[in-house]
Amino acid sequence: MKKGDIILYNGEEYTILSVDSKNFCSLKRKTHPSTVELVHLKDIRNCQVMSNIN
Repeated sequence: MKKGDIILYNGEEYTILSVDSKNFCSLKRKTHPSTVELVHLKDIRNCQVMSNIN
């Protein structure tokens, strides 16, 4: 998973905004774009990737 991927996390679509050097990801919720969550990559590694932005 990388920056720009849209994933299905907790039943909602999120866009990965960034991945830092310690594998923490900033996720922006598609339905509430002002909501940003910080999660570890291990917590989302099994999430379905909906689309990739190149």
